[in-house]
Amino acid sequence: MKARRTLGLATSLLLAGVIWALAEHAYGIYRLTRDEAIVIAPLPMMVDGGPLPAEPILALPTIEDLYAIIERPIFSQSRRPVEVIAEVPEPSPAPTLEIDLVGVVIWQTERFAFVRSKQDNSIIKINEGANVAGWVAIGIGPEHVLFRQGDREQELRLSYKSREDNG
Repeated sequence: MKARRTLGLATSLLLAGVIWALAEHAYGIYRLTRDEAIVIAPLPMMVDGGPLPAEPILALPTIEDLYAIIERPIFSQSRRPVEVIAEVPEPSPAPTLEIDLVGVVIWQTERFAFVRSKQDNSIIKINEGANVAGWVAIGIGPEHVLFRQGDREQELRLSYKSREDNG
């Protein structure tokens, strides 16, 4: 048992030594090629043959150069500027409901509401799913009715103020 443990330890140490030697060799090759690349690289020269200045001279492109970039966009297949299509005007907001909620009845499984038209003061009974001037009643609660038109929603709340009729 003791010999087996010693053999396992010796094998592990030998393997670690081999890995160390391979890593040392690989690093030596890397370092040698890196140093050679630095030594072999030619010194930069200016067009007239003299050495480069200590600090590079940076100049901003002219406005004409920038217009050339706009006229020939890099990421466009045709390398032509994108034509701007006439701007689409924003859609006008949908009209609001011209009704008031005057009553709600919830009894067993039935739900309906009474609404008053602001135009002619007539009272209409509506159920869930009913359509009133393009608005659909999607929910009737104890004190409110929720209407939807497209992606817009409007909630009418029950008003407890009495409305006096002058007629």
